[in-house]
Amino acid sequence: MREVREETGLEASVGDLLGVHDEHFTGTAPTGRTEDFHGVHLVFAAPVGTKDAGVTETGGTTDRVAWVAMGDVTGGRVAVTDVVGFALGLSGAA
Repeated sequence: MREVREETGLEASVGDLLGVHDEHFTGTAPTGRTEDFHGVHLVFAAPVGTKDAGVTETGGTTDRVAWVAMGDVTGGRVAVTDVVGFALGLSGAA
């Protein structure tokens, strides 16, 4: 709930745990250093209402936030990480 509020300005409520996803990749950190990353993601249902999202944090790691059409995500027109596809599959939206 805190992360959603900090990064988007939206109030979320945490629902049921939908699934667990893990992801491994190597990439460049904001510092410019190459890092080996392994993430374990707990995916929860989290209703957020209809308020417009917007970046509200300052000095953090959020570059941009926006509502996008589901078809743009599932059709590959919006780049997302693997966990997004996983979560959409759990919700039946993919």
